[in-house]
Amino acid sequence: MRDRPKAYVINLDRVPERKASIEQELAKTGIRYEIMSAVDGRQLDLIDRSLVVPDGLIARRGNWPSVAACSLSHLAAYRRVLEEDLPGALVLEDDVSVPDDLVDLTERVALTAQGASLVLYGYGRKRAEHPVLLSSHGAIAAGSRSLLSPIDLENLRGATGYYITAEACGRIAGNILPITVPADEWIFFYEQRWIDEIRCVSPRAVHSKPFPSTIGYTGSRYKALVNQLMERTFGLREVAAWRRRRLQVFWSKTQVIDAPSPLAKGHR
Repeated sequence: MRDRPKAYVINLDRVPERKASIEQELAKTGIRYEIMSAVDGRQLDLIDRSLVVPDGLIARRGNWPSVAACSLSHLAAYRRVLEEDLPGALVLEDDVSVPDDLVDLTERVALTAQGASLVLYGYGRKRAEHPVLLSSHGAIAAGSRSLLSPIDLENLRGATGYYITAEACGRIAGNILPITVPADEWIFFYEQRWIDEIRCVSPRAVHSKPFPSTIGYTGSRYKALVNQLMERTFGLREVAAWRRRRLQVFWSKTQVIDAPSPLAKGHR
């Protein structure tokens, strides 16, 4: 009997409420899973240039040590896939909701993911003026959803939930150090040929919950202090959560178009 797919869940030890949330989510699905302690940006050795080179991370708004720690946490998950000799696995962050049919979806995804492949369950756009564009050409049925090819990787982000094959894990794990980019810089991974094919689950199967960020993306120290004050103040916490939900909807805008994707397999 074939083993059910496995999920690796990345969780910071200092945010146990997120662990409780994702465990409750996964309990309803019956998927095998392992909680992995995330690398904490507050404890990261920033002097070790064999581990992190911040040049490409500083440009990303927010707390770049935590961005680097996030990349290292995802790298640890890839190494676990290789250690357990799995054909691939689902990688989840701890602040998401998942569908009841997660096992069935992941089994379908695993059957289609060949070579160095990545399938995003949750994703968003980088540029406010453009939605994520997905191609309807070459769509692969996955139960009630479809696996679609993105049109423009420059505008694709998100590492909240995705299936990654062992071959992709091996290429990334063997080349990514020192960390120079965020965990969801998929265009970089594709251009480096660490990933040969990227698809997106449509409609999305994984959605972020309105937890406060543990990375701290913000444009200024003033905004960071305002955000922290809101999170600690009764009444304002609800306003902050409402704002996060609104932003998630905004940055998740997607459009499926009738045009071939230049990123479809065989078009590199």
